[in-house]
Amino acid sequence: MKMYICTECEKIFNQPNTITERHGLTEPPYETIDVSPCCQSAFAETWECGYCGDYIAGDYIVVDDVKFCECCYQVKNVLN
Repeated sequence: MKMYICTECEKIFNQPNTITERHGLTEPPYETIDVSPCCQSAFAETWECGYCGDYIAGDYIVVDDVKFCECCYQVKNVLN
């Protein structure tokens, strides 16, 4: 199931709301916009971390098509 995260409050939800923006017009064409149900703002698709199971709200890495959140991986440098 696709999940989404609100870019304003970082709440996770499974379906965006669709609003109709009329821009002051009394008849169509109107603009329809998908927004987060919590803040009525922008949102992004998110994924479940393959290690801890939390939904990813920031940086992540992908190893063999499995996504890991920034809390479950550690970036290292071979020279350090």
